[in-house]
Amino acid sequence: MIFWSGEVEDGGKGPVEPGTHFYRAFQLDGKGNPIDKRNAWQARSVLYVRLIPPGAADVAHFRVKIPKHARGPIAFTAKLNYRKFSHYYTQFAYAGMPKPGQPASLINAASNSLE
Repeated sequence: MIFWSGEVEDGGKGPVEPGTHFYRAFQLDGKGNPIDKRNAWQARSVLYVRLIPPGAADVAHFRVKIPKHARGPIAFTAKLNYRKFSHYYTQFAYAGMPKPGQPASLINAASNSLE
């Protein structure tokens, strides 16, 4: 294998590796925090929306460095995986406890900066 994007860390139980191409709507609260804690009412801005609606298609471009020692032919296989909820949200939904020792001022009606 010479290229991979979107590996799930911790043997498939953790978050998806950073830099992965995601299809999602990424919303932010009033302080620029991601809307990721079941706090949709705090959404104030959309960072990006990258979706594939029904009947549509998309093309993602990747730059792949072929190792000098590689011999052809080289075949690429693409697979799009679907995860309904992000790893962070799943952890939040099942654990539901903020990191201890954070000041109460980090959460209010407009934003949630708690980890």
